[in-house]
Amino acid sequence: MLARRKEGEKTMSEQKNIHSLIGDDGKISLHKLGLTLDDEQIEAVMMEYRNTLVKANAGAGKTRVLTSRVAYLLASGIPQHEIMLLTFTNKASREMLERVQAMLGGRKIRISGGTFHKIGGIFLRKYADSLGYKSNFTILDVDDAKSLIEEIRKPYLKEHGLKKSEFPEKKIIYHYGSSAINKNMSLDWINAEENRFAPHILWGIEEILREYEKRKKEANAMDFDDMIVNFGKLLDIPDVRKEISSQYKYILVDEYQDINHIQNKIIKGLNKGNNNLFVVGDANQAIYSWRGSDVSYIEGFHRQYLNAETLYITHNYRSDGEILKLAEHSINHNYEGKSKKTKINAFLPSENKPTLFKTQDDFKQAEYIAEQIHRYTRKGVAYEDMAILLRTNFLTRVLEKVLRQHGIPYKLLAGFSFFERKHVKDILAFLRFVENPKDETAFIRMAGLFDGLGEKTVEKLFAGFKGAGYEVEGLKKLKVTKRAKEGLDTMIAILEGIMNPFMTIEGMISHIVKEYYDAYLKRTEDDYNERKNDLEYLYETANGYDKLTDFLSEMILDEVVQEEQGDNVVTITTVHKSKGLEWDCVFLPYLNDAIFPSGRSMNQPEGIEEERRLFYVAVTRARKHLHMSYIEWQSMSYKPMYPSMFLQELLPVHYQTIK
Repeated sequence: MLARRKEGEKTMSEQKNIHSLIGDDGKISLHKLGLTLDDEQIEAVMMEYRNTLVKANAGAGKTRVLTSRVAYLLASGIPQHEIMLLTFTNKASREMLERVQAMLGGRKIRISGGTFHKIGGIFLRKYADSLGYKSNFTILDVDDAKSLIEEIRKPYLKEHGLKKSEFPEKKIIYHYGSSAINKNMSLDWINAEENRFAPHILWGIEEILREYEKRKKEANAMDFDDMIVNFGKLLDIPDVRKEISSQYKYILVDEYQDINHIQNKIIKGLNKGNNNLFVVGDANQAIYSWRGSDVSYIEGFHRQYLNAETLYITHNYRSDGEILKLAEHSINHNYEGKSKKTKINAFLPSENKPTLFKTQDDFKQAEYIAEQIHRYTRKGVAYEDMAILLRTNFLTRVLEKVLRQHGIPYKLLAGFSFFERKHVKDILAFLRFVENPKDETAFIRMAGLFDGLGEKTVEKLFAGFKGAGYEVEGLKKLKVTKRAKEGLDTMIAILEGIMNPFMTIEGMISHIVKEYYDAYLKRTEDDYNERKNDLEYLYETANGYDKLTDFLSEMILDEVVQEEQGDNVVTITTVHKSKGLEWDCVFLPYLNDAIFPSGRSMNQPEGIEEERRLFYVAVTRARKHLHMSYIEWQSMSYKPMYPSMFLQELLPVHYQTIK
């Protein structure tokens, strides 16, 4: 068995490694660590041991600073076991520690690094009995958690005489519970935010979640939220906190602007008594309040940690100087009336002024983008160096259609193509049935949405429907169970409504959504509001068609799945998904009020500030060229659209208008 080293004692190889990194002034040489840093980065990396917030602008080398700080601590003789690196993904932690290892000449390092869940899991195993758990507790993933909720939900419905269609599904109950924990809100507040359920339904959700908590504890199990909450509770126990904080004296945190109230509590607990906290973040990139992140923790760092130091890394090494002038001017609208504003120092020259193109409608906008992509490829720019960033998923439809027409390969990081999304295909199934009652796949998809109509029942229904000459009247005569009859009667009522020969296509969609599908979405989907936006867009799209046949043909052609096209493709993604990525050319379409900023945020000052931060993230993804655009009319609905307030906040000097 190896003898344990005394605290602070170093091996011969470590002593030799450290000696080789000493500069002429007797201090650790960053140059000998293989680091090329600017003066601001050097100050941060070599900061004395105290609570420190490093505010790093987009493109300022945040990751380089954090990894260099870890390497500097190690090279200065800080033992590995005293350092903890907290990140928001385990991938980020692995990549950072690999960089540190490379800086130290490939020397193997064993620093505690990872997400709050990963680090918390280690301590929860060790101190499980302090919280009333056994060390072999089970970790429930999201699917496991939802399954347990369903085991409670089913008997609850039976006991209270409720139908499945009258109560939210397991994933909605899980979503409500998790949101309440991460946002530090009551279920009443969550429900008010989402505007979903009546009080008696909310009371039922609460009852089920109480039983869920009880069952987990009885089963010696924790879900992902429990792991974070219980990590915080561990640090409330003085002896446990003291033991952990005496081992980990140097806490480093990445993406500090994204922490929530529980993570803030954990960080404070870990740091108590040490005051060697080193956090890196950018308040201007705080864009996740909808999942509980709270920008006030980075903005109020000095209120939590007295005598703390704040350092600023202002140089941007990513973007053209003209892009940064626009970004700086925009984001400083969040700091009106405040003494401290954002200052971005451009490293790259100012060569390419961002452009703004006013387009008539969606199709003209998409055509403009396609033409610009062709222009860049002719100049030798690869497809993979270009991206189209959108405020939300539902805006992809026209862009995809036009890019396909132009033979431009693309990939979606935002999710499914518009017409591949489940809720869109569900509505189209009703319309396909109206157009062709013999369409078996449409019938099966449509009928499967109704309670009591399981797979086997639906197969029997279609066989009976076929035998009745594909007449809806024939469905009424089929013998089914009492439970199946309720679902079948609801479906027949909707079909009779939309088969009215005088009903428009948008009228059919509106009828389906209003009479059934909206309530179905509320109880089955946790991203209800986003899906509702998709259906509103589908409704507006239908307004441009007189014949159902033409509409469905167009939709089905748009639904064709792209073939594998390799890596050299244009990226289409949401701004949220683009964070941390960059491209030579970025297209930012649909800069319209009620789209960007979103309609829900426009009457909320905090919401507008977060949307402006999202705009800042979007424009700073561009390395060389930024192309902004907005539409005057939605092509299908002929609804007038107005330029985004963020465009109106810019000055003419910030962009070139394209005629």
